[in-house]
Amino acid sequence: GRKSKKDFLPFNLFKRLLGQPLTYKKTDETLLREKIKRKDLVPQNHESNENRIFIRLQYIREILYVAKHEVPDIAFGVALQIFGGLRKGEVVNLTRTALKSQNGQDYGVEGLVILVRDRQLDLFNRFEDVSTMQVKNPRDQSCLIDPILNYLYKNHMEVVLKKVKGPKQPNALFYNTEGNSMSADTYDKRFLKLKNAYLGMLLGTEGRYQDYLDFSQTKWRSHIGRGVFTNMCLDAGFNEKQTAVLRGDRSTQSMESYFDIITATYNIRKALGLLSPDQSSNIANLNMPINNKMWKEVQEFGSGLRN
Repeated sequence: GRKSKKDFLPFNLFKRLLGQPLTYKKTDETLLREKIKRKDLVPQNHESNENRIFIRLQYIREILYVAKHEVPDIAFGVALQIFGGLRKGEVVNLTRTALKSQNGQDYGVEGLVILVRDRQLDLFNRFEDVSTMQVKNPRDQSCLIDPILNYLYKNHMEVVLKKVKGPKQPNALFYNTEGNSMSADTYDKRFLKLKNAYLGMLLGTEGRYQDYLDFSQTKWRSHIGRGVFTNMCLDAGFNEKQTAVLRGDRSTQSMESYFDIITATYNIRKALGLLSPDQSSNIANLNMPINNKMWKEVQEFGSGLRN
């Protein structure tokens, strides 16, 4: 005889499911990994490597190399997020006079302190909604010392800013194409361009497909810089409380904490002395990609300022 609708499994299954929420398991690894928020630039296959601190620095230098060529207007900002733990709202609130090089040296070669302040009234009075450009925690932020930070600082002041036509806020540090101080939304868009350029470079470079998968299947935006800074501090041997001090967390703001900052930045400078370009032979042993032209420029710049 003729089968009724209830005899068909799909129909019966559908009826049973009507009364309960649909639950199913995603087993596709790609779908699972897309949910992971990336907090470091170290690829997954290197996470347990004892040389992680060298490996991370190589990826930092690589992404900043791409930034200098693809988005030169924010390359120094990205470097400040990585080496100073700054949020994007803190970066766009910076002025030229907010950068304090230490020990009488230019471009932060002997240390760089950033005066993180809320400067919305000076820089963003053209906006009604400035919620994305707030500085939650004003502070004096010490940066980790690395030659590429010094290099991008110099490049920003001597090359990038000189190309800004008719700056409307003459003391701003970052500008959009119209000469206005750069908003957080524009900074986000520029960072997305950097991310896409970096992924494109990985995809188009022989031997980098695994890196491409690692970076393309995880979520990350400019806030990754703060995560990288945190991980550099932890890998340099600081505990979570000391790292919170170095990062300038609000809960650590006290005179005692300020003393900790001075001590910690001195110690971290010694710890990261390992990571100078002179140690490139150590990195070479890790079989990591190196942009020789860039690093020749950085080494020449570093040695030129130190002589």
